[in-house]
Order: sequence, then C-alpha cells, then structure tokens
Amino acid sequence: MSVVRAIAVAVLLLSGFIAAGAAQAFESPRHTAQAADYRERLIDHVARLGAGQFETVPALLARGRANLAAADLVGAINDLETAAGLGEDSHALWHDLADAWRDYNAHAPEAIAARFNALRTAAPSERRADLIEAARLLELRDEYGLAIAAYREALEIATDPDIEERVAFLQEEYGFRAQWVDVYSDRDDPRACIQYSDPLPTDRTTDLGAYVRIEPAIPVELSVEGYALCVDGLRHGESYTITVLAGLPAADGEQRTYADFTYSVAVENRPEAITFNGSAYVLPTGGAGTVPVRTVNLDLIDIEVLRINDRNLVAQVVRGRVGDSLDGWDVSEIRDTVGETIWHGRMPVERIENREVVTGIPIDEVLVSPLPVVYLVVAS
Repeated sequence: MSVVRAIAVAVLLLSGFIAAGAAQAFESPRHTAQAADYRERLIDHVARLGAGQFETVPALLARGRANLAAADLVGAINDLETAAGLGEDSHALWHDLADAWRDYNAHAPEAIAARFNALRTAAPSERRADLIEAARLLELRDEYGLAIAAYREALEIATDPDIEERVAFLQEEYGFRAQWVDVYSDRDDPRACIQYSDPLPTDRTTDLGAYVRIEPAIPVELSVEGYALCVDGLRHGESYTITVLAGLPAADGEQRTYADFTYSVAVENRPEAITFNGSAYVLPTGGAGTVPVRTVNLDLIDIEVLRINDRNLVAQVVRGRVGDSLDGWDVSEIRDTVGETIWHGRMPVERIENREVVTGIPIDEVLVSPLPVVYLVVAS
C-alpha cells in the first residue's frame, strides 16, 4: 500500500519595479490620527494653564528656532509645543518641532506625531524632506511597509541613488511582497496559493480579481487564507502564467505591493496512489462487508488479506498499529512475524483521469467464514 502526497513549488519571477505613475501615495490613517491627537493635547494643555501667561507666538517661534540651532533641544521643544498649543499650525513650526524631537528622542511618539503634522501642513515643495524623515522614523519602529511608501513618494518628487538603494533593500528584506507559490496538484481540483510576507485582507471590499491575471485565461475562483492568495480552477497537465498586479493591499490597510509579480505554474498530472480511509485493519463483527479504498490514476490493484491471531491482537494495540495506514516495511514485518496470508488477488477499479475514485473491496466474499480475530487488508 502506498500513500503519495505532492506539493510542488513553482518558480517565482520578479517582473521589475512598478511602472512610472502607478506608485501608491504615502498615507497612514493611524499616524495621522495620532498626530491630530498630539496637537489637540497641546492645545488643551495651554488652555488649562491659561493662554495669557505665555509669550506671543512669534516670540515663541523665534526663541524655539534659536534654541534648536543652539542644540538646546528641551528649550526648543518647550517653546515650539507652547506655540502649537496657542494655535500655531504652520509647516515651519511642525518641521522644526519634529527635528527637535528627532534629535532629542527619535523613538518618542511625539517625534513621529510632529513629523506627520509637518507632512499635513507641507506645501508640495516642502514635502520631500519630511517624507524622508518620516521614513527614517518608521524604520526605527519596524514599520517597513510605510517607510518604503514614504521613500517612494520622495523619489517621485526627486531621484536619489542612495534612497533608491535603500528602498530596494527594504523591499527585498521587509516589504509587503509575494514570497513563493505552492502548487497543489495531488487533489481532484488543483490550486495554486501565492504566499505573501504579510496577511491579506479578507473583507469583501477588496476585489481580488482586479489584481490577478492568468494566461491562458480560464475562469478561476480567488480566495484568501491568511497570508495566501489562492487560485482555484486550474487543470491537471496544464501550465499557466499567473501575474498579481502592483497595488494589492495588505490586511493592515497601509501596505501595498509595489511591483507586478509573475509566476510560472505547471500543474502536473496526479501520481498513481492508493489510500485507505485511515484504517488498514478490519475487525469483523458478523458480516465483514466492504472496505473502501481510494485510488488515483489506477485501473487494477493487488489485494492481500492477512489474518493476525488472537494472541497477537493485544500486542498490536499496544504498539498503536490498529487503525493506522501502514507502509511497505510495516506490512513485511507483520507478514513475517504475526500475520498469515489467507487470500491474494487482483481487483479492477474505475479510472477517472486525475481524480480520486472510491472502490469497495468485497471482504465478505473473501472471508466466507470470518473468525473473531484481526484481519489486515493490503492494497498495492
């Protein structure tokens, strides 16, 4: 009796960087909301203390920038935060405050909150520098997908070989991307599952079909299983080119793929196989009936029935063999030690190409007068 299982791994090909004009704009609703909360906290703090006790906004801004230039980071942060609490919401303030926090403690939540406020208030000509600084802060927080997005938008504004190299490294090591393809051909309905580096969205608002192209074109069903995008509807003996277009979102809603990924998939014909439904032993109770056997791509199988004497049954149970499917070595050991062959023959089975067929072995015809012992049925 043989059990055959096969999972092939297809070849993964990276088709190249995303085409110009197709890049995703950098955004993070989570960090944007935290930046808004930071500003509101500053305003509430100044209001509780009383705005009249503070200097004017221009005076605070001037002293804050002077403190920043003199590397008095605590003084710069205090003055600039107070100006923000008094209602100042200019890009210049947030950019300087973000720089002060970056140099004082880049890991502080205020550092990235201030930088996102700088991005919110930046003019197009001012945005690039804040994008690069935001990307570096995001790297510190292991938020590589967002860091890549920020770097990429900065590159769209102006090219920079060093940043391009950094993006390529981050995308290869940490970016949201396809990693490999599993092809499941040893089943009635073959499928291919593309494994991604991060979980994929399971909500119905994501149209997976908008991102998947298959050549030759066939009707398929797409589904998400954790990190995998699965393609059902493939056919045995066929080869396909599966392309997932850039822009596929991750489950976190913040990351997207930045390049088309193309896979060459070969769905092989199923190998010949014989399996039982988890049990190789038959314990007859009256009429033995039939024992179902599952076959793939076979039209004739060998059947052997062995009898195991009563005195050996306990030993078999202790060894945990009752109810198991056995391999060739197990069968040979039983045949040579505790088993006795009482019938051997061949049985035709229906063959449906690449599909599993269930056939009942007529044990009641073989065991005309079964004894209350253990019988082992071997199919090969």
